[in-house]
Formats: sequence, C-alpha cells, structure tokens
Amino acid sequence: MGPADVEAALAFKYRGEDRSLLYSAVLSPLAAALVELTPRWIAPNVLTVAALGFTVLSFTIAVLLHNPSLSEEAALEAPAWVAFAAAACLLVYQTLDNMDGKQARRLAMSSPLGLIVDHGCDAIHAGVLGPATAAAVLGTGSGTWQTAAVFWCGTAPFFTNSWESYHTGTFVLPVVNGPSDGLVLISGAFIAAGVFGTQSFREPLPQAVADALAAAAARLGGSPLAAAAASLSVSDAVILGMVLMSLLTIGAQVATVVAFEAGYGMKAAVESPAGSDAHTRLHQTVDGDRPRAPRGGPVAAAMRVGAALMRLLPAAALYLGAWATHVFAPAMLQRGAVLVMVAFGFAFTDFTVRIMVAHVAANEPSLWGGLLDSTFVMLPAMLEWSLQNTVTGPQWLSPGGVMAITLLTGLIQCSKVVQLAAEVSESLVDATGIPLWTVPAKYANPKAAKSD
Repeated sequence: MGPADVEAALAFKYRGEDRSLLYSAVLSPLAAALVELTPRWIAPNVLTVAALGFTVLSFTIAVLLHNPSLSEEAALEAPAWVAFAAAACLLVYQTLDNMDGKQARRLAMSSPLGLIVDHGCDAIHAGVLGPATAAAVLGTGSGTWQTAAVFWCGTAPFFTNSWESYHTGTFVLPVVNGPSDGLVLISGAFIAAGVFGTQSFREPLPQAVADALAAAAARLGGSPLAAAAASLSVSDAVILGMVLMSLLTIGAQVATVVAFEAGYGMKAAVESPAGSDAHTRLHQTVDGDRPRAPRGGPVAAAMRVGAALMRLLPAAALYLGAWATHVFAPAMLQRGAVLVMVAFGFAFTDFTVRIMVAHVAANEPSLWGGLLDSTFVMLPAMLEWSLQNTVTGPQWLSPGGVMAITLLTGLIQCSKVVQLAAEVSESLVDATGIPLWTVPAKYANPKAAKSD
C-alpha cells in the first residue's frame, strides 16, 4: 500500500449492517453476551483467526481424515461424530466471527486492518474450507453438479457483496443471508446427517412436495423439466434452493450497484452519496489538490455502470474456468476434487480480498491481476484435457503430474494471499499504531492507563 492508500485507509469509516432477523434476535445478542465474558487482553484479531481455526479443524476432520474424495460412499462410512463435529465447528466459527467486531468496539480498537483480516478469513472459509467440508459431510461427490453448486453458492454472493460495498461504500447483508441464516441451516444439515445418516439426503422428496414442484416446472418448461423436478432427491432440492437464493441475492446486489452508479453518473456531485471521505476518492477526479466533480449525463452514467460491471470479470472468469474443468477434465476431478477446489478457492480469496483492500484504500482493484488468477488455476485442466487427447497429448505428462501441478497452483495462490496479508498488515499496523495480535495497556485497562 502506498502513502495515498494508507492515508485513505486511515480516513475510512466502515458502514454496514446485517438485516437478518436471526442475527438481530439471536446471533448478535449471543455474541454481545459472550464478549462481556471475554478478557480484555484478547485482541479482536485473535478471535478472528481462532474462528478460522475451527473451520480448519472441521476441514481436517471431515475432508482430510474421512472423505478426501468427497464421495457418497465415504460419507456413509464416516462415523456420526464427524458430522456433529463439523456442525459444532461451524457454529463456533460463526459465533467468534460475530464477536470479533464487538470486541474491537469494546476496546476502542476498531481499524481498517481488523476489517480486512475479518473479511480475509471469511473469504478463506467461503472459498476454500467451507464448500469442501460441506461436500465431504454430505457426500455430494467428485465432479458433480451438486459439488459445483455448493462451491458457487459459497463464493459468488460473497464476492458480489464485496463488489457492492466497494461501489456503494456500505456493506449490507440482506434479510436472508449466508453468514447468518445460511451457516445455521448448513449446521442443521450436518446435524441431520449425523442423526439420520447421509443416505437420508438421497431419499426422494415427499410425494406432495414432488407433485407441487413438478406442476410448477411443467408451467415453466414443459414435461422434461417437470419430470426432472419430480425425480429430485432431498439433497438436490436443498442445493437448488441454495442456488435460487444465491441468484436472487446476486441479482439484487447487481441492481443496487447499477442504480447507484447510474444515479451518480447522471449528476455532478462532489461527494459520494456513501458519505465516506475515503470512498469519495473513488467517485472523484482530482485536479491538483482540488477535488472536482465528474460531469453528469447519460454517457457518464453508462461509463460508470460499464466500469462497475467490468470489475465482475475476475469472478466470471473463475466460474467459467470451473465449468470448463467440470466439462473437459472430469477425470482430474475424480482423482482430486479437493485439490481443484482449494486452488480455485484461493484464487477467489485473492481477488476478493483485493477488492476489499481497494474499498478501504479507495483505489482501483487490479482487474488484470484477478483475470490472471482465474486463468492460472485453469492450467491443470488444460493439461488434463491435453493428456486425454490421444492425438496431441504430451508423452511426458502423467495423471499424477497433473495433480502435482494442481497442488502447485493452489500453493501459489495461497502464497499470494499470504503475501497480500503481510503487506497490508505491515502498512496499517505502522500507520494506526494498533498491534495485530496484542492489546496495549491503554486499551486493555483504560482506567489504569488514565491514572498513570
């Protein structure tokens, strides 16, 4: 981060809200009560990383130790306590994730760095750990549309929410959202898998529900769609419901950004409607030291909307690559779906955190860097396709070699996330004077600090 970025970050004012009724009635009061029991010497970022640690534990138990293939057979063979442990870890993660911000405000240690650390850990969970754990516990399979849908539902709304906050200056979670309602529902699914067995998700829907879905599908798409709807299993219906909710959420976020940017482009305003001094830099051109309002009009509005939509390209390229991997390299997914998900997940984490850093620093996120990440993680799939092509396939490449390259791409993407975290942390710790992992005495015991 350059000097101008650090200056903007110091002026940044976070604006956000979680409109979930479950969050307001249960999750937030629970986190507030637990924060009051938390020692003041525990730094907010320690809670954030501890939350991520529980998702790492869940991933280790469910994926690495019991179901690295994500197969239904391995999920059926796993003991019930694996599903219960995954549910418990997810709920603890959610609670600690709700506590860290409250602890920061309690200690007067809120900072842009804390926001980025929190968002980055959430991105790692949403893109790397969470989808693989859910696929392993529920046994959605390697290379299936169900597993692809789980990954998409975990990552796509997360990215578009970050993209929306970058443009509007406000981070808003809707009435039904993944971090609050979604994690509780997934925990409930894990508990159900532990109680009734994973096979319960493979059962057909109750006849009345299947008939209602078939009738609705017949009106929309005729008899083929109706037949498909009538044959859905419980798992299929749940995942399709998640996809529908994700599509509605993304559609609302895109509509919000388009309306915001079009409205701003139609008028000549000096200050951003978001009201954030740092965010104002995003919506101004600068002539020397004097801010100058952009010209308003239809052309300006169209240009702003186009620029906003262009910033979605890294995510679009990532999902295009995931689709191409699913279609052209299914054998690679059968051999190592988890490695593929981890590589794509860290690419998602990298460009998602970068757009949050750009939001805090009020600068432009790297479009080409995100596109490069999305293209790079497609390399193993391209090599796999070449390997399966008996005419032009390279003789030196083996299936094991493809998986080794997949692992390498994941490690490279992970190293990029670590490097970004180190650079941002160093810049903002020096600028704010707020330590990353410890609580200074003036925050831990403000009364004693004043008396001194």
